[in-house]
Amino acid sequence: MTFQSFVAIDWSGARGEHLPGIAVAIAERGRNAPRLLAPLSGKFWSRADVGSLIADLAREGGVLIGADFSFSLPYVDQRAYFPGDEAPAQAFDLWHMIEARCKDEDHLYAGAFVGDPAFSGFFRRPGVMGESFAPRLRLTETLCRERGLGPAQSAFNLIGPAQVGLASLSGMRLLARLRTMRGDLAIWPFDSPSAGQSCLVEMYTRLFLSRAGMGAGKVRDREDLNQALAALGSAPFLAPEPWNFTDHETDVIVSAAGMRHMVGKEGSPLWKPAGLSDKVRRTEGWTFGVV
Repeated sequence: MTFQSFVAIDWSGARGEHLPGIAVAIAERGRNAPRLLAPLSGKFWSRADVGSLIADLAREGGVLIGADFSFSLPYVDQRAYFPGDEAPAQAFDLWHMIEARCKDEDHLYAGAFVGDPAFSGFFRRPGVMGESFAPRLRLTETLCRERGLGPAQSAFNLIGPAQVGLASLSGMRLLARLRTMRGDLAIWPFDSPSAGQSCLVEMYTRLFLSRAGMGAGKVRDREDLNQALAALGSAPFLAPEPWNFTDHETDVIVSAAGMRHMVGKEGSPLWKPAGLSDKVRRTEGWTFGVV
């Protein structure tokens, strides 16, 4: 598959509309450095505006879009998302169930789902340890850890700076809505993208930083950023002075370059990773770049 541009989205599950934890960058085909995209409205991006951007990119075609949240929950380890409950058996149904439970919450927030008595016991929340909580991981997250690509976290844990649960659940609300665009947008690996189609993938910003040689560190200055970009085949980022970029912004700059580099370098193994069985594809999905 050939893409003309590569868009990286750092997502947030925080309560509210315009969120400083969301950032977006785009890398065009070639070697030019990625550039940050300004919010569509307000000082910061909103989840709704990110959804509108993805819809526009889908209609444009030929764009690979990476979003930094888990596209599903663990399933194969216990043959259920929520053992003992009449729960969905595939990711599409999980997305729509979460969206239905949260339909009265604005801004794609997903707090109503983790507070629902039918599901709250599976989550670890501030001050509350669910009676059925376990730090379960999807297969792709387990392999990500084993291969040194980053300490992927359980979506059932909602405590701490590394928690990804609320971001992932709010992201699944977005996926439920984007699912209606099947003719324009493929959501991989649940869909197989066709030539010229835009494709949305789950990404993990730490994976690209690891591949760029940053180890467990963050990008703290221009030198770090351009060192990471050079490792990913990109020209340097001409950041203005003074340096005032957030981790969210540098993460997406590196990730946009990383997606472009990996597609050009690794080709088909990205789309057919070992371990991505039909069962895993339907239920858990996969993190782009875990091969």
